[in-house]
Amino acid sequence: MVRAVWVAVSGLLALSSCTSEPETLEFDRARWVAAAGQDEYDNARCQMVDDARTLVTTGMTRENVERLLGDPDVADDVHLDYWLGGCDALSIDVHSLWIRLESGRVIATDIRVG
Repeated sequence: MVRAVWVAVSGLLALSSCTSEPETLEFDRARWVAAAGQDEYDNARCQMVDDARTLVTTGMTRENVERLLGDPDVADDVHLDYWLGGCDALSIDVHSLWIRLESGRVIATDIRVG
């Protein structure tokens, strides 16, 4: 009985460590740019995205966003997309920081999956 309880608790601890959120880091431009194109779990961009979103403010110009975050992975006239990799251990989808533009200025940011 004790062994069965120990096995169950060990399994839950292992599962919880797989689903835990990555550590949060302050935005660091050099690390952000160096992590471009990486799609693995624990990409530094996943750890910095919350802080990066606070720096990308409504009304900010596209040029200033790109000066801050570097070249987007995907872009057109109305959005910029910065790949974050898989932001949790169980995710098979790539996350991205999606920045919506209108007339060359930020109107919204979001984290997209897929």
